[in-house]
Amino acid sequence: MLWKALLTWLIMAVFMVLNGTVRELVYAPQLGAYAGHVISTILGIVIIWSVTWLFLKRQPALSGNVLWRIGALWLGLTVAFEFPFGHFVDGASWQTLLAEYNLLNGRLWLLILLSTALAPPLCGRRLRLMRGRSAAARLAAPAALTQKG
Repeated sequence: MLWKALLTWLIMAVFMVLNGTVRELVYAPQLGAYAGHVISTILGIVIIWSVTWLFLKRQPALSGNVLWRIGALWLGLTVAFEFPFGHFVDGASWQTLLAEYNLLNGRLWLLILLSTALAPPLCGRRLRLMRGRSAAARLAAPAALTQKG
């Protein structure tokens, strides 16, 4: 399971880097830096929840404990990736990277991190509920047929 969670995070990271590239090349130049930031954040959250849903949908039902651990793993990987990538590849100063955590200044990075941590347990819970209803419906269907006859 660990390698699947790591691979899923890697796929998510690629999509998020592409999202940031589109922000810098398309949204920010046309709409302004802050509007680009907001659009990119919203798309980033959609990417996180969508990739998480697709990943978990293909897994057997996982315990809440495992799902919280996946969220914590992804959160740690994201922060560990963000600082070196932002500084050494993107050329941002450490101060600029830390400023991204200030919601009071309109920086929305914390929403990305929150989504990264919460998507596995919340999507997993929703899938468990859906699977439970589906199983209950399958069990009830034969009973309904025998009552008609």
